[in-house]
Amino acid sequence: MNSNVLMILNNGYTHDPRVTAEAESLVKHGYKVKVIAWDRKKEYPSYETINGVEVIRIRIPSIIDKLLPFEILKVPIPKGT
Repeated sequence: MNSNVLMILNNGYTHDPRVTAEAESLVKHGYKVKVIAWDRKKEYPSYETINGVEVIRIRIPSIIDKLLPFEILKVPIPKGT
């Protein structure tokens, strides 16, 4: 199977067991899973693979975080994703 799954989160993909369980289950069933997560506090690596799940964390400048009231407008999609 050559299926890809993209998950976009407004958190850092660190403390959400529902998302983690779903992503890892998909990997076990042959899917290639990529997660784009929002690292607001800049605490985690910008890229890592966790149990077969490719995690890309996006960081935005704090000024944009303060100026834009709607979270979905703040989540940039990286090129080549």
